[in-house]
Amino acid sequence: MDSKLMKWLLAPIVLLLLSLVSCEKKEPGNEENYNITAAEAVEIVGPILDKYSGKYRPWNISKDPIPAKTTLKYGPFGMYDPSSENCGKFKSPNYKAWLIMIGPDSRINGYVAGTVNLFVDVNTGKYEDFCVDGEISGIEWNYNIYRCDPKPKKLHFY
Repeated sequence: MDSKLMKWLLAPIVLLLLSLVSCEKKEPGNEENYNITAAEAVEIVGPILDKYSGKYRPWNISKDPIPAKTTLKYGPFGMYDPSSENCGKFKSPNYKAWLIMIGPDSRINGYVAGTVNLFVDVNTGKYEDFCVDGEISGIEWNYNIYRCDPKPKKLHFY
C-alpha cells in the first residue's frame, strides 16, 4: 500500500481514538441523581406562585439545582456590590435544591421591591422561602416563557 494512502487511512483512525481516550469518564455514582425535576418543583410551589401572580411578578427557575450551603449574593437588579448597603449575602439550605425566584414588583414610582426565593429539595420536594431586598446574582436561569402564568397548560423553558 502506498505510504500517502496509508497516512490518509490512519490519520482519521488515530484522531478518533485520541478523541475517545480524551473524553472525560464519569466515575460510577457521580451521575446527577435527584427525584424532583424542575417542572415538578414548579408544581410543588404552584400555590405560592398563584399568590404572587395577581401582582404581575415574573418567576424563573435555576437551570441546575443549587448545591447545599451555597453562598448567594444579591443586590438591586442582580448587581452585587459588597460596599453597598443595598446588597447582601445568605446561604442556601442544607440540601441541593431547585431555586425559583419570584421577581421584584416594580412600582409606579420606580421603587423595586425584593424577591421571593423558593428552594425546593431535589430529593424530598420540601421547600423553604427566603425574601431578600434584591435579585440574586450569579445564577444561570432557565427562563419561564409563561412568566406571569403560574399554571400554564404545558411548562416550556428556554
